[in-house]
Formats: sequence, C-alpha cells, structure tokens
Amino acid sequence: MLVVARLLIATAAASAVSLALAGLSPASAVPQKSLIRSTKVGDCLRAVPTRLPAFSASGAWAKGGGELMLLDNMGRTVLRYTPEGDSIGEVLPSNPAYLKRSFPTKMSAHKDGFILQVHGNQLDVLDRTFRRQRIVMATAASSSEAPLVDKVFMWTVLTGEKGEEVVAFADVKLGERSWWTGFVRFPLGNPAAVELIQTVDHEERTFYRITYPYIAKVGKTAYILRMDNQMGLYRVEAGENGRSQLKPLRSFEEIYRFPSLSPQLPIFRQPEDFAVVMRRVEHSSMPAGLYAWNGFLYVLSRQPRQGSTQWSLSKINPASDEYMGTATLSSVQANHVSLVPGPHKWAAIEKGPVKGLTAQEVKSLFLIPAATNERAPLRGDLCRQP
Repeated sequence: MLVVARLLIATAAASAVSLALAGLSPASAVPQKSLIRSTKVGDCLRAVPTRLPAFSASGAWAKGGGELMLLDNMGRTVLRYTPEGDSIGEVLPSNPAYLKRSFPTKMSAHKDGFILQVHGNQLDVLDRTFRRQRIVMATAASSSEAPLVDKVFMWTVLTGEKGEEVVAFADVKLGERSWWTGFVRFPLGNPAAVELIQTVDHEERTFYRITYPYIAKVGKTAYILRMDNQMGLYRVEAGENGRSQLKPLRSFEEIYRFPSLSPQLPIFRQPEDFAVVMRRVEHSSMPAGLYAWNGFLYVLSRQPRQGSTQWSLSKINPASDEYMGTATLSSVQANHVSLVPGPHKWAAIEKGPVKGLTAQEVKSLFLIPAATNERAPLRGDLCRQP
C-alpha cells in the first residue's frame, strides 16, 4: 500500500513538473468549461456562466481573442471565459497570493501582457502569465513642493516617442494645503514628472469616479470624453509650448448635438453616495463609456426608455475627425454595462442596479461579433445586421 501511495505521489509530481515546463498550471491545462445557459440573440449571444464576478468594470481578451479575462474586484481575482461565455476558472499567477493581497481595481491589456491597478495608486506591469515585471507608484514626487498624485481614478498607457506614458484623471496635492483635480500625464517610469493638463470642478469630478471609462487611446494618442457642463470629446496633443492641451473632435457633435449638456448628478463625496449617484445615472441620457479598437473610437450611450435603458454604440474615426454612424444594442438588458473590445468578439458585462460602493450584481455576458462593429457606417441594430 505504501509503495502504491508513493507511486501515485511521484506520478502527480512528475505531471506537475511537465505542466510547469510547458508554462501551464494544472488548473489552466485542462479547462473545466461551465455554463448555466446561453441564448442566441440575432448575431449575438447572451451567456450566463456558473461563475460571474461579484463586481467588475474592466477586463481584456487574451490568447489572440481566444480567452476573455474579467477582473473581479471583490473576489480579488481574474476570471477566465471562452469566447462563448463558458467559465474556465481563475487566472493562477506564479505567486498564488498576489491577487488576493493586491486589492485590484482596474485591468487593461498592455503589449503582450496586462497592467493592473492595485492598492489604489499602484500600477503593476504584468506579462501574459501574470508574472509582475514592474511596479509603478503613481504617488511618487520629486520634492515636497512638487505636484504629488494622491488618487488615480481612471487611466490609459501610451507607447510613443517619449516612451511609455500614463494619461489619467487624478487628485493631485500641490504643497501642504493646496489640491488640484483633473487630467494629468506622466512617464510610466517616472510618475514624479507629472504634468497637469486640465483641471475640473467637483460636479465634473463625479463622472470620473463612477467606473465609466472616459479615457481611451488610439495608437500613440489619448482621447478624453469630458463630462463638463458642455460635454465634448478631446484629443490630448502637444501645444506650441510643448505642454499637453485638449483639442476638440467636432465629430462628437454628430452624436450629441451642440449644445449637449451633461446631466446634473449628485456630488460624490462619501462611499455611501455612490448608489445615489448611480440611480440618477440610470435616469439620464448620457455617454456611458469611451472605448477604442483598431484605430477607431466608440462611444457607448444610454437613454432611459419605458422603465429600462436603450443602449447604443457610435463610431468615430479620430484621424479624420469623422462620425461613422450609430447602431442600437436593443437586446442588451442591463442597468449598467461595461465593454471589453476584442479581435473576434466584444463582451458586454450586463450588470444590475448599484446598491452600494461595491454592491452590484453581474447578471450575464453579452457577446457581440467584432465584425459588426467594423462596418462603416454603423446603423440599425448591432445584433441584427443584414
């Protein structure tokens, strides 16, 4: 009996070594697909996996679009799905305790890997196996009098002539008693060299704290959807003095005709304000996110309609500042939606009402063929194209 037990242990150990040499973990080597149900909706698919995030507003496609990864903020993990919405478990980093101890808040694809925002203001650069390559502390300062990034709420990372740079919305401390809130830019490798681009007031600040993404990148350029009193879409570019400035894209006015005023939301001061703010959002017509894919910008919009929400997606060519149409997402059924663009499919995370700062049910995944978004112009129902 003892010989048999030792043989089994040795066999298991040898299997684990083989998997490790192949760059796989036992859990990822043989995915256990799991799906409660899926429903075909025109060209699209609604999937309800057995395991959904407790709270999620970001993710990325991996393996060339063959696997969807969603950040579960509350579960402190990253969940994996097939393109058809089957659950295939968690990402298993080389350090199993990494995610559980990191308090992750946002995930984004970056080169051949990912960037994960953790512990509030820390950006971890990860390879495709979730091995940490670099740690960037956004709160670094060159001196006690220099601007100090205090909180980062949303961001994107550019790779251009100046290397890797972060464009973000943040609270910044200026000296001992002065504060500044707005859009900033800093080298990924030197956050102390922060540049203050544009300040905003408390009313506009609320929009950038509700998990809707309003910063996106196309190539080497960042774009910002400002929810100022008069909303607008802007390109971040270098001015005559070399400092960054915001240049408006007039094509946005084809989606929200001038003058299009931002809805009036309650001020988001305390964590308990979040649910109140989001209830007002549910009754507002407004952009619900700015996304980028294959050289184009996409504006996700929401509009209240007969007790539910009508969702739509608009397309813009930022290079020519050209509006390229709007298509409805009439089959999306959610109080709130986050999109994850990908090469073969886009995932819409369908979520229920917000009940607290991190209390929001993720109901299902709505999977949209990427080819429908690549049409020019966008029109009709995105899931029922001729």
